Amino acid sequence: MPSKKRNNRNTNGLGPADREVVSLIKLTQMFPDDAAAEAWFAKKRWGDTPVCPHCASNNVQSGAKHPKHALSLS
Repeated sequence: MPSKKRNNRNTNGLGPADREVVSLIKLTQMFPDDAAAEAWFAKKRWGDTPVCPHCASNNVQSGAKHPKHALSLS
């Protein structure tokens, strides 16, 4: 059976070669804490308004905590 080539391009047509290189210093300036990183990722993912990917409803929760999804460092 022939192997399938993996497509490394995302939906906006940009691939690994199109990514901007960011230094570690710039990265720590951009994300001084977890809240800054979370805000950046949310803005990239949702834009101005988060919506449900299944039903397109904008009635969504943010910052919801659930023990099953919590990060355990022990």
